[in-house]
Amino acid sequence: MKTKLLSRDEFKAAVFARSANRCVNCSAPAVDAHHIVDRKLWPDGGYYLDNGAALCSSCHMQAETT
Repeated sequence: MKTKLLSRDEFKAAVFARSANRCVNCSAPAVDAHHIVDRKLWPDGGYYLDNGAALCSSCHMQAETT
């Protein structure tokens, strides 16, 4: 079964809901819905729930630079 492609807003809401609005790395309040696999690598943008992780600002910066 193929995962449903979400809109940007649906993606953020679903990613945050799945983690109870907490960063999946450190449990701080989540502020960003991070694409695990860069969305530019997906022909359709990669807005799939399985491709998202809720992160705080600090953890998001680390994820983007490592």
